[in-house]
Amino acid sequence: MRVDVYFNLHKKVFSVRSREPGSYGRVVAHVRHAIIKNPVGVVSENGRLKVLAQRKKNVHAVIRGEWVDRSRAAHDTLNGLDLETADGWRYNPYKTKEFVTASTGEPVNASKWSAVILDAPEGGRPSVAGYRVAPSPYNKAGGET
Repeated sequence: MRVDVYFNLHKKVFSVRSREPGSYGRVVAHVRHAIIKNPVGVVSENGRLKVLAQRKKNVHAVIRGEWVDRSRAAHDTLNGLDLETADGWRYNPYKTKEFVTASTGEPVNASKWSAVILDAPEGGRPSVAGYRVAPSPYNKAGGET
């Protein structure tokens, strides 16, 4: 299911909003944990500017992709994807105009990411960890293709 996911400040969980025909724009779930395949960080510039002007949070940034799983147990398998190490994704409208990686602060490039894991532990800070597909040994120089 294609979705937009954002952290709900009132409920302290992630809200999952459908992008499918028939339920487009409707929040279909509130979850503490989720896996999104083929993720893209989307920021509304007009929404960001409103936050800067009013100094008040609003929903203007989402992670868009395919909702795969909402269970914490799925973190280990990610539906069989062969994944490399994670890197956190961050977004702060007062510091950046887009989602950036936690390790380098560089903008998140959607084509590099296979999945993100969203985690909102009770009483804790929400986190978003991006994962890349591990490179195949057959795609390196001198290997089979």
